Amino acid sequence: MIQRIQTVYLFIVTILFIIMLFLPYATFTLNDMNDYELSFRGLTEPESQSFNWSLTTMFLPIIN
Repeated sequence: MIQRIQTVYLFIVTILFIIMLFLPYATFTLNDMNDYELSFRGLTEPESQSFNWSLTTMFLPIIN
């Protein structure tokens, strides 16, 4: 049973964190007109879905 407003806030934060795992954090367009997405899994090119593991993003979920 939801008795306090803090419980509602905690539920909202949980839903937002789960959504954050599936949506990209940022999208970058470089000079050569390639698009890159920064997400939970790393830096990717959306067209090829290949991951560039040279940029580690392990700290992002820890900070969040």
